[in-house]
Amino acid sequence: VLSAALALCSVRPGRVFAILGLGCVLHLLLDAMQTKWANGVHLFAPLSWELLNFGLFWPEDWPSLALTGFGLCYAVYAWFRLPEGTQDLCRPQGLRLAAIAGLCAASTTLPMALLDGAHAADNHYAAILETVETRPGREIAFDRRWIIHDADGAWILSWTGERLAATGQVPTTSIKASVTGIFEDSGTVQIIAYHHHPTGLRDLAAYIGLVLVFLWWLRGIIQVPSG
Repeated sequence: VLSAALALCSVRPGRVFAILGLGCVLHLLLDAMQTKWANGVHLFAPLSWELLNFGLFWPEDWPSLALTGFGLCYAVYAWFRLPEGTQDLCRPQGLRLAAIAGLCAASTTLPMALLDGAHAADNHYAAILETVETRPGREIAFDRRWIIHDADGAWILSWTGERLAATGQVPTTSIKASVTGIFEDSGTVQIIAYHHHPTGLRDLAAYIGLVLVFLWWLRGIIQVPSG
């Protein structure tokens, strides 16, 4: 939906939409290749809420780092070597501007309208975490959550904001990790396995990528003639 809105800023919206849409699909497919416990990609939502996860490598493994490095190198190449022409861009007016506003509004409101489907599919174990009384004995997993130690013991900081006591295969220091386990009781998770994620690397790469894309679009927008 957002790709369609951005495509309407071009004099050839169909071609631009195809390029941006393909980029979105490739991004999701690459994301699905990474191992993510309790996480994945909704490639066919809202028709299917099954999380797609091929689990070929972890986000910090060499394939991810290689793709990140390739993206950075291409961004530098594009900035200095690709033509700066903005003949494909226009400043939308009238019905086109109204369509862009409507599509942008839809891209922010539709996810909220679809939450019930994701909840019913128990994505990210949301339903299990919500029904406290049914937790004991049930499997649970978390993607990239902090496991911390304090004077009272070890804790998993759930994405819901809850602190869950941790037993079993608990790391000896506080780390960010993906976790699989079983609820011993409503507030305690026995960790069966965990995978340590280096802190900051993934977030930093994402922020750099977003800034580069923003600067690229900004450079083009500034040069767009009126009309």
